[in-house]
Amino acid sequence: ILYYSRIKNLQDKVILSPRWFVESLGKVLSLQGRETYQTREMWRILRDNGILIQSLYVAVWRECEDIDPEGMMELLVCFHLAALVKTDLHHDRKAPQYFVPCVLQLFTGDPPLSTGDSLRATPLHITFSTKFVPPGYFTR
Repeated sequence: ILYYSRIKNLQDKVILSPRWFVESLGKVLSLQGRETYQTREMWRILRDNGILIQSLYVAVWRECEDIDPEGMMELLVCFHLAALVKTDLHHDRKAPQYFVPCVLQLFTGDPPLSTGDSLRATPLHITFSTKFVPPGYFTR
């Protein structure tokens, strides 16, 4: 049984089947939702940039019974799996957009073409004043 009292849009719901809940989340996070003519561009934006647009998650989760799409997004934000952002990637810039890093694919191809030297990633070192990493800092 799952109950999220801290999630405003899920406070009046008790989830009896965690498996159903995970499968419902997975329709977006696994990139396995049904692609239609209306959602094709939004799926591309999610796959390529990790940006989930409101119209897409509403369309996908509308097919699941008893799912409040805004509650699901609130849950993803609460668990640091998504972050509200603003981008110019979609024509509807007023609709909420979320960065969902766990859907991004590992880049394994050749580096992009450049006019100069080959591109190299600079090592990144992060230190914290405490002895622990903040929750949700790494998504995988």
